[in-house]
Amino acid sequence: QSYSHACDLWSCGVILYCLLSGRPPFGGRDDGQILANVRSGQYSLDGPLWSCISEDAKQMVKGLLEMEVGKRLTAAQALEHKWVESCSPTHRDSEACQPILQHALKNLKSWNFHGLFKKAALRTIAGQLDDVEIGELKELFILLDKDCDGHLTLSEVKNALIEAQLDIPPDLVLLMQDVDSANHEGTLSYTDFMVATLNHRKFLREDLCWHAFTSFDTDGDGKLSPEEVRRVLKCKLLDKLPEAQAIAALMQNHDKNHDGAIEFSEFMDLIQQGLSPSSRGQTGRF
Repeated sequence: QSYSHACDLWSCGVILYCLLSGRPPFGGRDDGQILANVRSGQYSLDGPLWSCISEDAKQMVKGLLEMEVGKRLTAAQALEHKWVESCSPTHRDSEACQPILQHALKNLKSWNFHGLFKKAALRTIAGQLDDVEIGELKELFILLDKDCDGHLTLSEVKNALIEAQLDIPPDLVLLMQDVDSANHEGTLSYTDFMVATLNHRKFLREDLCWHAFTSFDTDGDGKLSPEEVRRVLKCKLLDKLPEAQAIAALMQNHDKNHDGAIEFSEFMDLIQQGLSPSSRGQTGRF
């Protein structure tokens, strides 16, 4: 029989079984016996290991390990399963998420003040953060993403703001289009949402800034040349201005020692500018 996504769901069932019990569902003395047990579809949800596992979780495992493909849970059904729903961030009360959403909206509004090159740098820095540093924003994204497609639409954001009893910014459409790095149509990916709504202090860690700087510094000379800046603007963002004008503006605003390149100290100044409460909103175009 041909391979399909149903095989992946069965694999998810095996992984879930292992996570819940600490052992694989199909055992045996050797590989041959293990494969025979896999083909038979025989496994146990009884015994001490499963005594503290809820019935909803067990039903989820059964649904994923269903041998008859037509009866096996689909990905959509798995996401809507009672056990997943009860454990997921979407189960949270909208009112409880109001402070998180309010802070995220504040950062989203300030995103438009950052220039093109700086936005590319911030995306690179944000990509290095783990779930602990991202905090509740990950849960907020999952809560807002009602259809679980990995993108936030304008209607999903508006509905969340209404449910949280927060005012809808009159320029919300333009804000979302500006943050959207893919095609500027206003549909936000997980990465775009994280970058635009993260606490600004997260971007000021020198080790993360150094990693971003060295990823742009392709020749490793410790400076960003106009050519390297050109590649960043071309590959990381959809630049709306003529290339030469963009590079000239960046060099004019941030090349403090006028050596024709951006050094790390100047790069750090660029990142810090506009991220502190006292200077937010005073950034240049680049």
